[in-house]
Amino acid sequence: MGSVKKVLKLVSFLGIALILVVAAALLAFYHLIQVGEFRRFLLSELEKRTRLKASVGQADVRLGKVTGISFRDFALLEPETGRPVITSERVLVRVALMPLFERRLDFYEIRFQRPTFKLTRDEKGEIRLLNLLLPPLTPGQQEGPFTLDLRQIKIEKGDLVFSEESEGGAPIPTHLREIDLTLRPPPAKNSLSPDLGRSVRGVAAGGLGPALEFTLKATVERDGRQARLASQGKMVLPQGEATLRQTWLDAETEIEGLPAGLVWDYYGHRLPLRAMRGTVGSRLRWRGSLAQQVHVKGAIQFGQLGFDAPQIFTGEVVPGNVRVELEMEWTPQEIRLLRLDWHSEDISLALRGSVSRLQEDDPELNLQLSTPFLPVVKARRYFPLRVLESPTLDRLVGAAQRGEISLARAGVAGRLSEIRRFSDPSLIWVEAELRDVGGQLQGEGQLPWRGINGRVVFEKGVIFYKGLRGAFGNSRVTELNGVYRGLASGSANWEARARGELDLGEMRAQLKSRLTPPPLAQIGAQIKELSGRGTFEIFLRQNAASPTYAEGRLALDNALLRVGELSLAQIKGGLTFSPKEIRLEKLSGLLAGSPLRASGSLSHYMTERPSFDLVFESSGIKAGVLSRILLASGSPEEPGTVRGTVRYQGSFNSPEERRVSGTLELAGVELPFLSQRARDVSGRLRFDGADIDFQGLRGRLAESVFEFRGQWRHAERPQLVFTLNSPEMDLAVLFPQDDQSSSDWYDRLQAKGRVSIKKGKFEHFEFSELQTDLALDKRTWRLNSFSARSLGGTVQGSGFFTDRPDKLSFAVESKVQGVPVRGFLSWFDMATNDVTGNIRISGQLDSAGKTGAERKRSLNGAFHLEIEDGVLRRLRVLVRILSLIDISRWFSLEMPDINQEGIRFRRISGDFKVSRGVYSTPNLLVDSDDLRLTGAGTVDGAEGSVDFVVAVRPFPRISSAVSYIPLIGRGLAAIKDSFLVASFRVSGSLDNPIVIPAPLSTLSEFFFGALEIPKSLIGLSGDEKK
Repeated sequence: MGSVKKVLKLVSFLGIALILVVAAALLAFYHLIQVGEFRRFLLSELEKRTRLKASVGQADVRLGKVTGISFRDFALLEPETGRPVITSERVLVRVALMPLFERRLDFYEIRFQRPTFKLTRDEKGEIRLLNLLLPPLTPGQQEGPFTLDLRQIKIEKGDLVFSEESEGGAPIPTHLREIDLTLRPPPAKNSLSPDLGRSVRGVAAGGLGPALEFTLKATVERDGRQARLASQGKMVLPQGEATLRQTWLDAETEIEGLPAGLVWDYYGHRLPLRAMRGTVGSRLRWRGSLAQQVHVKGAIQFGQLGFDAPQIFTGEVVPGNVRVELEMEWTPQEIRLLRLDWHSEDISLALRGSVSRLQEDDPELNLQLSTPFLPVVKARRYFPLRVLESPTLDRLVGAAQRGEISLARAGVAGRLSEIRRFSDPSLIWVEAELRDVGGQLQGEGQLPWRGINGRVVFEKGVIFYKGLRGAFGNSRVTELNGVYRGLASGSANWEARARGELDLGEMRAQLKSRLTPPPLAQIGAQIKELSGRGTFEIFLRQNAASPTYAEGRLALDNALLRVGELSLAQIKGGLTFSPKEIRLEKLSGLLAGSPLRASGSLSHYMTERPSFDLVFESSGIKAGVLSRILLASGSPEEPGTVRGTVRYQGSFNSPEERRVSGTLELAGVELPFLSQRARDVSGRLRFDGADIDFQGLRGRLAESVFEFRGQWRHAERPQLVFTLNSPEMDLAVLFPQDDQSSSDWYDRLQAKGRVSIKKGKFEHFEFSELQTDLALDKRTWRLNSFSARSLGGTVQGSGFFTDRPDKLSFAVESKVQGVPVRGFLSWFDMATNDVTGNIRISGQLDSAGKTGAERKRSLNGAFHLEIEDGVLRRLRVLVRILSLIDISRWFSLEMPDINQEGIRFRRISGDFKVSRGVYSTPNLLVDSDDLRLTGAGTVDGAEGSVDFVVAVRPFPRISSAVSYIPLIGRGLAAIKDSFLVASFRVSGSLDNPIVIPAPLSTLSEFFFGALEIPKSLIGLSGDEKK
């Protein structure tokens, strides 16, 4: 217990002693501060070190945890203007405790409470007042009992208004509120690290000044928005006059929520931006001096970033939330970007390079950019299309809708002004890699593209396509390499090589679009259908001074093509093309199911007058298909096959300039033959344009078999020269059977040939051994050297008839011999049993008219008629004449019964003239042993009427018998008057004529001569004869 009491006594003593010491120190401090010398010392020291005018208010002594002197209403003023730079409600100057026992005041800290600062950056970038506020905190300056050894300066809850004088504009104010700043020299043992010491040497010619450690926290406020600022580190002041540019910093700075508009206000005039929005946050390590070199490293974060740069981008760029990892070195002459990695919601990129010649008005940039694979829809927002000023590139980039793009390397090198103007394309280079890119250009005929992969390189103003592949519509490109020049000028100059697989249907649609040159569009218009696929290799080149140059090869497999009536399926083979021609190589296919091979070329297809020259060859093709192609008639179902070679050449635009030639072997086909269809035709056709050679054609016309040879020459007259042979034929098949009013070919047709028919007929005319020369000229048929046999007789003659829509006219000259009357009349659709015998007729007739009645009325001509060795039976006119003769008065002579046996005659003859359908004869004679009949008069064939005078002499041989009887002779004749001859007049309708007796005086000399009547026997006077 005794020891404890001793300890307690010792402690109590020491405590009392300590209290006494402190009280003594405080009493000494209180005594010292009453002296006005300290106020003068402090003000003079601050004015000397800051070169500002200082003023303070009432001073108070603060005892307690912090011992010092507190001044009210502290201010630092500009010496020239007297405007306050710093004002503070209270300034606390801390006092060291130990020097008080030596009756000495040692001030080592100044603490500003709620100060207000006003700083301004001038047009040269200097913050003049800030430079004044960086005095060196040098130790140990003593005046009397006072020593000012500032070890720390603190600002608590400060307020700073920072203004920057813009070029030609009003100052831009920024507020820093709630500023907490601590400045203190580093501990002696940590004053400068070796690295930092080496880095800051040579900052100023005067050497190094003191080093300071600082800690800063503040709130940045602008336009009602706030951001947090925190920074700590070290600074080294140069020896002598201190400026911010010469101060070396080694600090870490953190900013949260800084308005991007603030950055825009300060630096917008130096950037090609029109507006900027969002927030900025950063954590940066700053090391160096603005006067010599700065190294910056850290990260910058942007929130909801958006900016408008119309000189670079086509629209506002909104990256959103962005993180930028940065490392750079700055000198007054150059900025080196050691690392700038941009990561946003849209894209990521890495930027390296430098910006040099910063002291000049036009700095020089050398930057390299690379990105990973990015969505093309997002990446295209960052393409500097306004810099490139290329409408073509603008449309391509805008059309991309899906896929990814990576910039393997991209960069820019040159003066800023040149880059902005894009005066030299070589200043920018880009190498991009595409992956599954797809899209579609706007406009008619543009195909969608998808799955595009490969590389695109832009270098020295030239775009290079390397290894591109993908799908365009339904077509696919497996490899595309090319060059595109003149991007900035808009004057296209490019070339490309590609290979792939082509959809022919889409190619036809492209030929019809507005994008296709007019000559190719004209070719496309001729193609009615095109489908299938093919593989292609193509080389393309185009420049502003000439049309597109294209050459390559297209290989087809199971393609389908229809041009006009020509349709080819399962097309295989290849074709090559160049600007001058498209050439077919070993092309084969099916034409309506028949094999076909094709070769040839299409020339001048890029001009206004494209032409073609094609050769088709087939081992057997349906005749109807070929007929539709060559003759524009017929049906694919028509029978027969054709084989051979056809050459088709001419102009695409002018059907009149096209020409077909070749040789065809026919087998069982149908062909148009005059107005009929020739069937089962076999033989050979050689044709060249409109000229055709018919070689050994055999076939059938209706049921008639024929052989035909000839030539068709379109430009010659006649057009058709032929030989037609047939064992049996109905000639009606040679003449048009339909309405010919619209048959232009019939109006133009000219033909000449030889016709030989063994046996045949024409309507009711049956014949054999027909031989004739036939000529047809514009509906006029001419028969020359006509000969034929019919019914045991012969028919010879010539003539013509014209078959026109408004009328039919004919003129014939014929000679018919030995043809039975009944058969002759049957030729004209007439039948009779009243007359038999063989007819002989010769003469000529002509007529014209639309109907049969008109042709009867207009019939003209003359002919001689004879009928030999026949019998007259039941002839109505003859019956009526004989009924008027009193046969009983003829002694015992009897006439044959005309109704039963008929009257045999040796000959019927007469000369006829025809005028306007009226037949007239002066010498009709019937010569028979039973009677002799003569007649003269007219028959109107059109009206069907007759007007004839007929004389009949029964038993003409009686005249010779009576002449030998002298007793009766002349007197008998006189008594019986007309005992040996009778005359009659026949008139009226041919169907029911009127027969009346007529006096003998009406007979002419011919009657008596023809009847062989002795004039002396009748005893007629001269007047009576007349």
